[in-house]
Amino acid sequence: MSSRGAQSSQPRGAGGPGSSHDGAGGAASAAGGAASGTGACAASTNGGEPASEREGDAGPASESRRRRRFRGNVRGCGAGRHPSRDEPSGRHRRNHIAPKPCHAPGVHRVFLLSPANTGGVRGRMLLRDEASFALAERVRSRDGAPIGEVMAFVSGLYFRGKLAYARAFARPPEQQPGVLVITSCDGLVPAEARVTVTSLLRHAEVDIHEKEPRYLRPLLRSAAALEAAAPGSEVVLLGSIATGKYLAPLASVFGDRLLFPADFAGRGDMSRGGLLLRCVDEGRELGYVPIAGAVRHAPRPPRLVPR
Repeated sequence: MSSRGAQSSQPRGAGGPGSSHDGAGGAASAAGGAASGTGACAASTNGGEPASEREGDAGPASESRRRRRFRGNVRGCGAGRHPSRDEPSGRHRRNHIAPKPCHAPGVHRVFLLSPANTGGVRGRMLLRDEASFALAERVRSRDGAPIGEVMAFVSGLYFRGKLAYARAFARPPEQQPGVLVITSCDGLVPAEARVTVTSLLRHAEVDIHEKEPRYLRPLLRSAAALEAAAPGSEVVLLGSIATGKYLAPLASVFGDRLLFPADFAGRGDMSRGGLLLRCVDEGRELGYVPIAGAVRHAPRPPRLVPR
């Protein structure tokens, strides 16, 4: 058999196995990702032709054919994907155990929402005397506007997601509110409680800090009242646990029943808000873990897939 015939008898498409590319995944995220397929592209490029065309051809025509074949193979193997953004790392996929939502019958659940900063651009816009849009006029009126609606305007996506999610999945005891907003000087107030310009300006004068008595005392007082009215209820904090400003006082009252969504770890505010709104649309409740002893900082999870 001639040398060329021996080369042509080699099996076509004998490429090596594809290699996976791992990106940054959330330590508490339950999302998984498939391997990017870059290795499969390389295998198809190198193993799909006889050896006489893979090696030793240096002419312009063969070079042009190789380039065309390479471009076609890359397009077929998921070119344009960004593994570091789209896929969690293999280490986190192996070690992560996804928390399960608690749906035990008879277990009540109340949500606590961290407030928005009224000193930002949208807060100043709302409180301007010249503001003529409907919410600003209601805030300036004697009756005021619901604090949940005000915070959703000031914060945008994040608080809007928290409010919609909490309203969808709260299971409070009878005659008790299921969604409470943390304030700087009035403790925990129902999301439907009305606020005016005067009360918002009063809130803006007090820093939210675990050593600020004007913040701490009313918060502990209202948390104790919630514990007495809803004993044994699960309390889910939709807010930051990176510092002790919410965690320390609330954990001193609710202990291990103070929970937070495990999928919040590693996400920024916008990502959390988008995740919560998506869960509301899908009717899907997240899993919660006790804040005590939980991982507070984690690698950034994959971005939400646009819809």
